[in-house]
Amino acid sequence: MSSPSIDIGDRVLAAVAQRPFVSGGNWFCTLIPICDLDGSVLSDDLFPNRGLIWWRVIEPVREHAVPRNLIVVHLEAAPAYDNNDGQKDYYQVGSVSPLKSLVNEIIPITAHADADSLIRAGSVSLDRPVRGAVYFRTGDEVTGPWKGTEEEEASGRRTLQIKAVQKERVWRWQWDAFERLVNVIHRDVKIVTDWHWGEFDLQSYTLVFQEDLKRAFEDAELVDALSDRDVVSKLARATVTHAERREIQKFFKEGMVTAEETEELRRFRPRMEGLLDHLEGFEEQLRPLLGALLSRDELRPALERRQEELAREYVSDRLEEFEAKVHEEITGLIEQRDSMNDEIQRTRETFADDKRAQEADLRRQREEHKKSLEEQRKESEQREREAVKLLDNAAQKFEERRSEVLQDVLEIVPLLREVGALPTQAASTGNGTALRATPPRRELELPPFVQNGVPKQSLKEEDFLSRWTDECRDAGYSFSESDLLNYHVAMKSERFNVLAGPSGIGKSTLPRLYSLALQGAVDEQTTSDRFLQIPVRPGWMDARDLLGYFNSLEDAFQPSPSRLFEYLVYAYEEEQRGTSGIYVVNLDEINLSYVEHYFADFLSALQSPEDQQAIQCFYPDLCREDDPYRAYGLLPIARSVRFVGTANIDETTKPFSPRLLDRVNVVELQIPAHLGLGGVEPESIGRSYVAWSQAAPVSAATYREWTVIRPPDAARALVFRAVEPLQKILHQYGYPISPRVMRAMVRYVANANEIVAEKEAIDRQILQRVLPKLRGHTERFREMLQELLMHMPEEEYPRSQRRLARMSESEYAMDFFHCIQEG
Repeated sequence: MSSPSIDIGDRVLAAVAQRPFVSGGNWFCTLIPICDLDGSVLSDDLFPNRGLIWWRVIEPVREHAVPRNLIVVHLEAAPAYDNNDGQKDYYQVGSVSPLKSLVNEIIPITAHADADSLIRAGSVSLDRPVRGAVYFRTGDEVTGPWKGTEEEEASGRRTLQIKAVQKERVWRWQWDAFERLVNVIHRDVKIVTDWHWGEFDLQSYTLVFQEDLKRAFEDAELVDALSDRDVVSKLARATVTHAERREIQKFFKEGMVTAEETEELRRFRPRMEGLLDHLEGFEEQLRPLLGALLSRDELRPALERRQEELAREYVSDRLEEFEAKVHEEITGLIEQRDSMNDEIQRTRETFADDKRAQEADLRRQREEHKKSLEEQRKESEQREREAVKLLDNAAQKFEERRSEVLQDVLEIVPLLREVGALPTQAASTGNGTALRATPPRRELELPPFVQNGVPKQSLKEEDFLSRWTDECRDAGYSFSESDLLNYHVAMKSERFNVLAGPSGIGKSTLPRLYSLALQGAVDEQTTSDRFLQIPVRPGWMDARDLLGYFNSLEDAFQPSPSRLFEYLVYAYEEEQRGTSGIYVVNLDEINLSYVEHYFADFLSALQSPEDQQAIQCFYPDLCREDDPYRAYGLLPIARSVRFVGTANIDETTKPFSPRLLDRVNVVELQIPAHLGLGGVEPESIGRSYVAWSQAAPVSAATYREWTVIRPPDAARALVFRAVEPLQKILHQYGYPISPRVMRAMVRYVANANEIVAEKEAIDRQILQRVLPKLRGHTERFREMLQELLMHMPEEEYPRSQRRLARMSESEYAMDFFHCIQEG
């Protein structure tokens, strides 16, 4: 059989994958595709992203939305599909129809060893509803078709009382022969029991199409399908009175499930004993008669012939019933098709009428708009002629009365501007007198902390780290020491980092604490001078939202309310004085907008040599001369500036692009095993804890002495040796480690010397630099994760190994950041 293909408009057989859930007032669910209506099994690869079908469950079909239930669905294109979002499915359900007689399910029954045991019991226990006729597999035998009525138990399972569909008889096949006669469809799927925790049950389906079953009936054995209860009922009807039959039926319904010594059973016992004695006597009388009849040679051929005739009649009747049913369904489908064609034609006619009406309305609106524009043009020309006339009169008077004419000209300037006769830039008289009021001159005043600067002082890095960890603890936070040291090394080795972790752990406060530790001795007037927190807003599009824009009406630059432009000016001026401190800029909730849009200029600039890192904010030639920001049109990024962005991962935030992840450390903060007091409010940090560290501030020069600018060969060799086996796997699957990332990993390891152990440094860099770029949902992607796990023993890479294991165990979204969200 050729490989199946699927497209919009196809109908497929699918299984309900989970319980429906409510979102935005609607019920939703997912389906697992099983096969097409030609009997070809459908693979997950045919259904992009998760291998699922998205279903908005409406009320008329809610009864079918039961986990494990099988339905036939019509496929539509899902409008929310996103190739970059692994949670958005390509197909959604257009319409739903039950199985009816199209497909029969073969359900394995392990509680019975063979078909006779199943028939005698007359009931089975199942974990899901069953629609229409089914077949049961017991041991090496298959019997059916069966129908049943179900009763739901308290445990959620269902007891199905089964009866033969056809005159108390069912067909029986040996399983091996059955598989040779028909196309048996096998499909194993995972049914979600708890989506949040990723729990699921394995469900196996065995199916066969009705058309295939027709070929199998001639090789089947027709057997009686009466249960023990039914046999007793028949014997009772033949041998006891109507009143006794009622007592026997009541005994089988109630007496077998109650204690033997109940009053009800004691009342039935004499009647039952009499019935059993009567049945035994009847059996003794009947046995010789049956033996005598069967021993007669002349009777056996007649019985065999009659049995064959009955079998042929039964098969013929069943075929006629099947043909009549198929003919009825075909007739119904033809009528449905004709009805749909009529509806389509009516819709086309309605659409054509609406289209003609809309076109006529648009033509009318266009004519009205054209007429309005023509009137406006004539009015504008008239006003322009009036302005020219006034201007000519003013020119004639100019030589005679210069001062008086000047006043006249000033009176007509608004009219000239309105008709476009004057530019927006200020006009002037011949002697330089401005025709409009000039805004007052602004001054750029550097704050005291910039003027005072931070003189270089001798301070060991280990002393600063001790101060840093102590202050975090004194502030009421329970960050692990290894996380704090990792954060410091990341800030040293990279100018821009992303800080991630579960919500509420203190991500937004940590950069402020780091800035305070760098600042050393503080008072109420200078708290966090060189720290700037910028709350990112949804909808930011480019650097103007972050830095500011050029106001062409005032011929001046207008800084953004974020104050980042001024802070970068302060950092540059302080660096020029040679007494700079360290500036920390925190972009809080950095991914509420696309970082690659509003921070794009910085991403490019920070990759340039240090002496060429600058942002073109505006062109100074356009500014008036008294603009205090005119000198900073090309705004340098001082070496003393460090950027950090705090990120939450949820449905309100934007995903990080590979371009960004190639340039940053994704530093994670773990939830501590023992929580502290929960920290303090960010605005009170530095005031409530003035006594933290009456110590010298860290200058940019000292901080640079701690930083390894050119990593030694030993660090490079260490990183290459650890990463080489991973690079082979990643390159094979299309996720190679870029040279930029390799250089950044070497910088981190070199700067971690004597702060973070070598193995931990390698482990953290794989976690922070390599794994964040891994995102997929296919089985091939899962194979890659498992190969990586084989080359990363837990004793050497505990953090990376745990994250890879969690990603590979994820049912649908094998995504680094999805695991952060799980905590």
